[in-house]
Amino acid sequence: MELEEVTEVDENIARKIVMVAFWCIQMKPGNRPPMSKVSEMLENEVELLELPPKPFLFSLDMSSEDHSEKNAMDEATT
Repeated sequence: MELEEVTEVDENIARKIVMVAFWCIQMKPGNRPPMSKVSEMLENEVELLELPPKPFLFSLDMSSEDHSEKNAMDEATT
């Protein structure tokens, strides 16, 4: 997307906000940063930020837990 009159500073701020947002929307809560880390990331330069892991829409860890819970519930009802 092209925007008129966008400075390099504006582009860096936008890039930084998007990268921090990607960290904050991780599917696994353990991968999400605490607010103190979010503040730190927003204060640092964009070059110092790491890319978060790719989010999974369906986690194998979660699916095996779901199946084991479902199987336990099925066995309890039979």
